[in-house]
Amino acid sequence: MNVVGKKGFLRLCILAVLPVLVSCVRTGIVSGVPVTYARPDRVVQASADTSFRRAFPEVLYIRDIQVQDTVLFLRDMTGENNPYHFKAYSTKSFDYLGEFFREGRGPGEMIHPRISGCRTDDPFIGISDYAVAYMVDAGKMAGGRPPVITDCISLASEVIDWLPLGGQMYFVHAKIDGRLIFRVMDGNGNTVKTFNLYDGIDGDRCLTRLSSIISGNGDGKVAEAMTFFPQINIMDTETGRVRQIAVDRAYRKWKSVLDSRISLDDIGYYSDITSTSDFIIATYRNRPLGETDGKHGGTSVHVFDWDGDFLYDIRMAEDIGNITYDGRTGYLYCIDMDGNIIRYDLSELMPATTV
Repeated sequence: MNVVGKKGFLRLCILAVLPVLVSCVRTGIVSGVPVTYARPDRVVQASADTSFRRAFPEVLYIRDIQVQDTVLFLRDMTGENNPYHFKAYSTKSFDYLGEFFREGRGPGEMIHPRISGCRTDDPFIGISDYAVAYMVDAGKMAGGRPPVITDCISLASEVIDWLPLGGQMYFVHAKIDGRLIFRVMDGNGNTVKTFNLYDGIDGDRCLTRLSSIISGNGDGKVAEAMTFFPQINIMDTETGRVRQIAVDRAYRKWKSVLDSRISLDDIGYYSDITSTSDFIIATYRNRPLGETDGKHGGTSVHVFDWDGDFLYDIRMAEDIGNITYDGRTGYLYCIDMDGNIIRYDLSELMPATTV
């Protein structure tokens, strides 16, 4: 075979193999980002800490939970005799530290507050209420002092979720002109960077299908855990890199899921997320939305590092919803389906920093 013939033959081989190589690249719902299909390094069983029996008598009904520094914050259901949204406790003694953010529209009042996904080893807790977000100094409350608001940020009406990134920077999930996008913003409300993960998808039509929860590591990385898809997405706000990590092959059906009507038979995957500077921790159900009565086989908690490595699949017998992790002690605090707080000692898997 002459030289020209060899080159031609090589070119034909490359053209023949290229479609096969392309077909092996896994594609998912995130535009232009290859999917990493991940299995956990370890699958472990965890039992609830039966020594933890706290009634929290000041709380009417727990709606959300967050450890921040050495303070346990509980978002409460307000009522005529229970006007405050938040109650705070010490994670060291569980002494009651006080209540804050009264129901209402006046100064220092809120209507429908949400706790942001700040990393739990950060001294500040982020709380948003529609068009306004606040940073509260949890460290000062640990000393029994009233909450101190250190920052107040105006949010655009398009914002769905908000997350502080540190300094004067923050991260938003928003629906703008029919698109669901993520943005890095500065303290003046200017857009610094945009992540258009769902390019080409109608955000108005698919708003519920693209439901998710976000949390950050406090150092520029944000994790998104998806409700209707078995995956998390990690965004690096400094480099712009995006990772798409799937934990079940059902991620391949994303187009048919987007095109179908939502029903109680739909599978729900991730239901909550919390994080530290080292770990992403998310509750994983993988069962129909209609099975929410707490009688359907417990919950898994998935633990990733910020490189997207799937470290642990932790199996619990209890059905749990909202979670928060105390990296100082290694305890995972959870709200069960009856509205009670239970906890698990995970310090052997994720060593505590201090007690």
